[in-house]
Amino acid sequence: MEQQPTPAPVEQPTPRVMTTAVVAAVAGLLGVLVGAGIVGVVVLDRPGEGAAAGSAAVAPVPAVEGAAGSAVEGSSGSAVEGASGSAVDVVADVAEVLLPSVVRIDVRGVGAGSSGNASGVVWDDAGHIVTNDHVVAAATTVSVTYADGTTVPATVEGTDPSTDLAVLAVQDAAGIPVRLATAAPRVGQVAVAIGSPLGLDGTVTAGVVSAVDRPIDLRTSDGTLVRMTGVLQTDAAIGPGNSGGALADASGRLIGVSSAVVGEQFGGTVGFAVPVAVVADVVQELIAEGAVPRPFLGLRGVTADGDRPGALVEGVTADGPAARAGLLVGDLVTAVDDRAVGSMADLVAAVRGAGVDATIVVAFVRDGAPQTTTVTLTDATGR
Repeated sequence: MEQQPTPAPVEQPTPRVMTTAVVAAVAGLLGVLVGAGIVGVVVLDRPGEGAAAGSAAVAPVPAVEGAAGSAVEGSSGSAVEGASGSAVDVVADVAEVLLPSVVRIDVRGVGAGSSGNASGVVWDDAGHIVTNDHVVAAATTVSVTYADGTTVPATVEGTDPSTDLAVLAVQDAAGIPVRLATAAPRVGQVAVAIGSPLGLDGTVTAGVVSAVDRPIDLRTSDGTLVRMTGVLQTDAAIGPGNSGGALADASGRLIGVSSAVVGEQFGGTVGFAVPVAVVADVVQELIAEGAVPRPFLGLRGVTADGDRPGALVEGVTADGPAARAGLLVGDLVTAVDDRAVGSMADLVAAVRGAGVDATIVVAFVRDGAPQTTTVTLTDATGR
């Protein structure tokens, strides 16, 4: 489903990747997906608007004591100290633990004969590597370079655009599988990002978890709008090539997979990561089935800009669920079941919340007259 009107091209500063990003003109903030030449759009609800209302604001970078010996708390709430107890030592300890679990991913076939790089994490001993969907979505060849310099070819085992996650498979597995955090991330806790920005393998940056449960909209390379909820926000520096890399807590356990960033034009780098709880569920499904079941409505549209809020239908998939239910181009969707729809993002969220094979009641306005219809959702993966 698409949300925004006519996009405008904006050139992104990605030296290793010869591509041009396409960003839509929207009221919220915009950012880019950070890897491999697939540059999409991040649309952030402003505080007080849409699903972001009431969410935590961006936290300032706190002062952290150094050699004085203060401890830095990890995600479990326990104090984690480095060799001398300083925050710098904590980051160094995390890097030592996590670097063997992070890989560089090189892709070809992105765009018109271009190539690029991104990052990934070693998931298990069976040769599975986790990265972002936008990294490999248009790739024709993929290779993985481990921390020891070993490079091996990889194949795409499964992708899930709805969470911007993908699983790669390699024959000659190496590296150390990443450890997963079990406690929910807390605002203000240490966040360490490791990846390959601009192709610089094993780059380590640190900050804090600035916010949790952040809703963002991603517009992918094919123009599809994807709403991601529960996303982690961090001020740890994330740049082009970090996509698919690790975001870890002070004990070196994975709390998220880096995905997107809002750049310096908005007052400093703000990064986003898919939380580990989502990653674990999706990766399990991708390894087992190659895809994750997603409900399919079969229409595309934009947020209405008239006096009446809703999602304005701009296209209907032939013989899809919406078409079979009688929805037409020009209809204004205003509710799904008892859930009000004030934007295209609201409609996407309502459909995703309903699930595959669910029957929903869609309220809409046609030629000024309110109407309802019943729609049975199908599986977008075709399974």
